[in-house]
Amino acid sequence: GINEEIIRRYVRHQEKQERVEQQQLALD
Repeated sequence: GINEEIIRRYVRHQEKQERVEQQQLALD
């Protein structure tokens, strides 16, 4: 349903945020 789609997008966004943070840590 609609809720599943929203959750999927949210989870995907969270994963992208974590990846960006890890890349920034690696640069230090």
